[in-house]
Amino acid sequence: MAVDEGFIEDKNDRLDSVPGSFVKSIQGLEPKIAKEIESLVSTLDTEGGNIILSEKNMAIIDSYNKRLKDIIFDEHYEKSLTQFIGEFSKQADLNNEYFQAASDIEFTPTSLYTNLLKVSQRNAIQLLNEDAFSQALIAPIQASLNAAVTTGQSFSDTLGQLRFIIEGDDKVDGRLISHVKRVAYDSFAISDRAYTNTIATDLGLEWYLYSGGKVKETRCFCDERKRKYFHKKEIQNWGDGKEVGDCGYPWQGMNANTDSATIFFYAGGYNCKHSILPVSIKSVPKDVIDRAVKKGYYIPKN
Repeated sequence: MAVDEGFIEDKNDRLDSVPGSFVKSIQGLEPKIAKEIESLVSTLDTEGGNIILSEKNMAIIDSYNKRLKDIIFDEHYEKSLTQFIGEFSKQADLNNEYFQAASDIEFTPTSLYTNLLKVSQRNAIQLLNEDAFSQALIAPIQASLNAAVTTGQSFSDTLGQLRFIIEGDDKVDGRLISHVKRVAYDSFAISDRAYTNTIATDLGLEWYLYSGGKVKETRCFCDERKRKYFHKKEIQNWGDGKEVGDCGYPWQGMNANTDSATIFFYAGGYNCKHSILPVSIKSVPKDVIDRAVKKGYYIPKN
């Protein structure tokens, strides 16, 4: 049975829609955090409009960590995170369905694929837990407050800096949303690609479709490759900086850990919403096969 193009498009669309829904679900946390911090700063002792260095002020700053964590990690966040992590399993099910329909080799999911999925889910949770948020948001707020007290910074400048850390501006996301966006989009897409590539390796597949259309702000690297077929060796070469085309190397947005092996996981790089999708040779255009033969990457089977 051939795979319907609409099915592939829907699966690829989830690389954007699933993380996007998770990010949207927690955007309401920013004003809550900003309100809490403004309330905290208003209790600090000042002199002539400047925050003063005092034991009282230091004690107030030290007490804010737990309150912020209580705001972030409430019931709503836990529910949203649980739903997001559950989508990893749904994506794996879609990939299983894809291989069962597209592969020339009989495909049955194994415990290896299940364990790989669990690792991806665990990694995502670790990047979205209290420790991760402490580094991404709470630590910068703490540093800004400490600096304000020790340097006698003005009350208004302190609030402005804190609001920027928390909410960003019209050009830059606040630290919370910036962290969640990066982790959500990258972890979900990388999990999807790692899952499909592991199966492709098991099945001995060596042809791929750089799948996905032109999304908003598509990088040059992906724009050159979208909806085109490639041999495995060609893709490995990109990871080693070979045959990368007109976009240069390293290309804009490339993950620094990209090499001939990890290119199948990272694809175009950070926030990439394309798939390097394994395909049967039956779906590969003849000119692509001929290109791989000419390069010595593929020997046709008689």
